[in-house]
Amino acid sequence: MNQLVRRLHERFYDSDPAWINGTAQFGTLVRKYLRPDMAILNLGCGPGAGSLHFDGDVSIVIGLDPEPSITRNRRISYGVRGVAQALPFRNQCFDLVYMDWVIEHLPQPRQMAEEVFRTLKPGGKLAFRTGNLFHYSYAIAAASKRSTLGISRLTWRAFAQHSRTVEVS
Repeated sequence: MNQLVRRLHERFYDSDPAWINGTAQFGTLVRKYLRPDMAILNLGCGPGAGSLHFDGDVSIVIGLDPEPSITRNRRISYGVRGVAQALPFRNQCFDLVYMDWVIEHLPQPRQMAEEVFRTLKPGGKLAFRTGNLFHYSYAIAAASKRSTLGISRLTWRAFAQHSRTVEVS
């Protein structure tokens, strides 16, 4: 995490007792469905720099990403270069597919969903997490268009109350 992001994180998140760690919360949700014998797909895995990994929880983690940086990911069993809207896998081969901060970058999310459901085994799960308008990365992007951040601690607390994990069966 770069220094500016670290400072913003400390100011608006770590110092607020009401803050919920979304990464930990998403990890807990996904782990609820994992078993040691599972094969899962990390869709949009990138180089593996994030803190959310399930390689110790299942028998195989396939990673898919269009970027060459996938070769640096040591948290997946196998890496495949490809795109979400044209998955190069056979039907019904995964127990679970997960995406962490990926879906908002996809040019064709409907085709991704069709492909994911094609590759999921019966009873398989799709889990994804995406940013919301109140995440600090979006605040930084908005602030870059203005001379000052202009967002109060009270405003951030109100935003945090709207962030939550939703589970849909």
